[in-house]
Amino acid sequence: MDDFHFLRPEWLIALLPCIALAWYLKQHQLVQSSWHKFIPAHLATKLISNSNQVKQFPLYSLILLWSVIVLALAGPAWEKRPQPVFSADIGRVILFDLSMSMRSEDLKPDRLTQARFKAIDLSRQITEGELGLVAYAGDAFTISPLTPDSKNVAALLPSLQPEIMPVMGSDAGLGVIEAIELLKNAGHLKGEIYWFTDHVSQLEFEDVSRYLNNTEYTLVIFGVGTPTGAPIKLQSGELLKDSSGSIVIPKLNESKLTTLAKSVSGHYHRLTTSDRDINYVTESIQRQNKNAKQEETEITGDQWFDFGAVLSVLALPLFLWFARQQSLFAVGLLIFSASYTNDSYANVIDRLFKNDDQQAMTALQQQKYQDAAALADDPAIKGAALFKQGNLEAAIEQFNQLDSADAFYNKGNALAQLGKLDEAIKAYDQAIKRQPDFSKAQDNKALAEQLKNQQQQQDGQQQQ
Repeated sequence: MDDFHFLRPEWLIALLPCIALAWYLKQHQLVQSSWHKFIPAHLATKLISNSNQVKQFPLYSLILLWSVIVLALAGPAWEKRPQPVFSADIGRVILFDLSMSMRSEDLKPDRLTQARFKAIDLSRQITEGELGLVAYAGDAFTISPLTPDSKNVAALLPSLQPEIMPVMGSDAGLGVIEAIELLKNAGHLKGEIYWFTDHVSQLEFEDVSRYLNNTEYTLVIFGVGTPTGAPIKLQSGELLKDSSGSIVIPKLNESKLTTLAKSVSGHYHRLTTSDRDINYVTESIQRQNKNAKQEETEITGDQWFDFGAVLSVLALPLFLWFARQQSLFAVGLLIFSASYTNDSYANVIDRLFKNDDQQAMTALQQQKYQDAAALADDPAIKGAALFKQGNLEAAIEQFNQLDSADAFYNKGNALAQLGKLDEAIKAYDQAIKRQPDFSKAQDNKALAEQLKNQQQQQDGQQQQ
């Protein structure tokens, strides 16, 4: 018993009332009547009725019940037992570039179509673990959360095209962040990100390298296109031109993509018409699955066993007695209903000492957005939770109830993601009006205006 300790010793504070009550009962064990003045103490216990002691029995039982429950809640532990600490499930995410350059026709019929075919082939080869899908252009979005059924991802890939993205442009850093968050939120500390793209800017290079370094996520880049490039054919049939009227010809920059892959200990493959590129990846997946299963059977960790559950069984006879007597049973039941796990302990404390908005804020910080939205009464907290869930229209309704700079700023962000740039600019204006030094609102307003100008230029080119 040298290793005896309590996992949650803070519960032992609840023993103080028991100690005080036991001391009080000890001091008043015998009723002091006039006979005690004449009868010696050793005879008083035999001659005077002990009916008062009988009446004190429920209190002693309460002390015993209370003590057993508190000790169980404190989590007595003295033995370690092996626990598995490794899961064979590996998380994987397909990251898809949906910038307009993917419409280039140096691959037939175009880069986008070829990349989708390859991604579908890859998803069908992933039969173990979980697979998710993220797409990005000027912003990044989760198209499919991680799922063990890769057929769901394969079914979504044919619908991907640049025109569905609300924000034009290219920001691979946001895409990588979205993929990492997807893996982390699903509990995967290790995983792979399969990135289909045709270019990377210097800023994207630095962002992606910074986000992936010091993580256990492997980046596999599939280069889409050719070094010579080709024009971008829009859905209208016109060729994409820049502001000077020149035809845009994006080229595959393999050297930069290769350097990026090496900088994060990843791999680079150019998309080919054969199955050589996909076969390399699928062979790697098979090796990983085999190694993971072997490690799962071999790697274990020790964890202190909580004997609180065993100890709580001792309280059951006393509970039955209280239920029969209908005295103080509710008090015992209230204490016993609290589980002896850390999470439940925190939940009980939250319910007792925090209002709904405070509990909602805690859930929001823990990324439990659905719980936060259900608990919150404050429109600011509820709106933030709905925004994080992706329920942008409902979030805007909440922000409309407020008249603060932050509320208008958040409303502008939601409108911008919905592609309502004019309304977003007006919301940013209102935020700046209420807080003139609101730099984030100023920056986002400038970005929204820039995106609006780009859309107008593209609309004008299509009309021409």
